[in-house]
Amino acid sequence: MNSTLFDFGIIQIKWYSFFLFLAMIIAFFIIKKEGKKKEIKEEDIIDFLFYGIIIGLLGARIYYILFNLNYYLKNPI
Repeated sequence: MNSTLFDFGIIQIKWYSFFLFLAMIIAFFIIKKEGKKKEIKEEDIIDFLFYGIIIGLLGARIYYILFNLNYYLKNPI
């Protein structure tokens, strides 16, 4: 199976990226529905998800760098 979903020349969209994005969208709607039940404002939910995604991406990158530390110490750029 090909790991690339779409290839636009410079930009490639991989299957795992598509499914991660799809999971984030589905999670948003589930959290929004549950938030209405618990009377949480929609703005608060959107803010939480926005910051959660950013922190998650940064955390994943830091995790990757720490487990490949020898490579990044030899090639800091």
